[in-house]
Amino acid sequence: MPLITKLAFALLHATALTGLLSSSYVNAEDDTIPNSSHHQGITNDVHLTKESSQLRSQLIAWLAKQTQNEISEIEEKLVLNRSLEKRVCSSDLIFSYVESNKRLILADCKNKWRRYIKQPTWLSSLQIEPIQTEIESPELQTVLVLNKAVKKGERITRYDLESRKLALTNFRPFQSTEANENQLIAARDIPENHPLELSDIIVGKDVIVVKTTMPSGSTVSGDFVTKEFRFENVPSDAVVDGNNWSFMETNRRLVAGDILRERHLRKSKLVRRKDPVTLVHNSPALQIITTGVALQDGYFGQSVKVLNTESGRNVMGVVTGRGKVVIESER
Repeated sequence: MPLITKLAFALLHATALTGLLSSSYVNAEDDTIPNSSHHQGITNDVHLTKESSQLRSQLIAWLAKQTQNEISEIEEKLVLNRSLEKRVCSSDLIFSYVESNKRLILADCKNKWRRYIKQPTWLSSLQIEPIQTEIESPELQTVLVLNKAVKKGERITRYDLESRKLALTNFRPFQSTEANENQLIAARDIPENHPLELSDIIVGKDVIVVKTTMPSGSTVSGDFVTKEFRFENVPSDAVVDGNNWSFMETNRRLVAGDILRERHLRKSKLVRRKDPVTLVHNSPALQIITTGVALQDGYFGQSVKVLNTESGRNVMGVVTGRGKVVIESER
C-alpha cells in the first residue's frame, strides 16, 4: 500500500475514534445533569415537551385544584423542561407554593430531590372568599335607665328610674330589686338615658357601728354599738343584723365610728368553770329551775357539765345564755 494511502487511512481512523470518545463524554455529562447546581434552581418554560411523565401528571392534578382552569386546558397547554420530565420519584410528589403571590411552585420528592417550577402566567388562581361569620344579635335585656342626669354622690330614688329593654353586650346591669328608697347614690356623674351598670351605683347598707371605745374582750351590747346607714367603705363582712353579735365579744380594740365586722368578733365565754349557774330542767310536763356550779367553761350552744347543788349529781346541759344552762328531757 502506498505511504500516502496509509497516512490517509490512519488519519480517518483517528478522527472516528475522537468523535466516538466525544459522544461518550456528552452522554455521561447528561446523566449527571439532574444533580448539577443549575437544575437545583428555577426551571424555566424553555426546551419544552408535552411528553407524559409522573411529575407532569401529578402537577396537572395539583394545579387543577389550585386554579380556576379546567384540567383539560392544563393538560393541553402545560409544557415542562425535558430534563424535569425525566425526574422519577418512588412516592407521590408533594407540591406547594413558595411565595404568597403563587408565582413559584416547589416539587418535593420527600427530601430525595426537589425542583422549583415557575407557574405559567395563563393560569388563573382561585379567589378565596372571606369566611362569613354570622354575628348573633345580642338578646334584649331589661335594664334601668335614668330619666335625668345625676351628679356623683347624689341620691337616686325610684322616681328617677325607668325600665327599658335594650340590646347590650358585655353589660352587667344594675337591678334594684333589693334596694329600698334612698339606698342608692351615684358612683359618678351619670347622664340622662344612661343604662345603669353595677359600677354606676353605690347601694347603702344598715350596719352596726361602734359608738364608744371598746377594749379587746368587751361584750357587744347596745351600750357600745348602734345601727347606722352607710354608703361608702362598707366591708363585705360588716355586721348588719343585731342577732349576729349576740353573745359575742371583741377580739381587738375598736374606736368610735368603726364598722363592726365579723372578723372583729369571737364567741363570748358565757359559763366559766366553778362559777354559779342557773340550771333549767325542761320536760313536757313541767319546768324545774335550780342552781348549780359549772364544772367547765362553755360558749353559746355548747354542752357543759354542771353540778346540781340541790341533788349533788353531775348533769349535762346546753349553754343558752350568760350563766344559764338548760337540760331538755323527753319525759
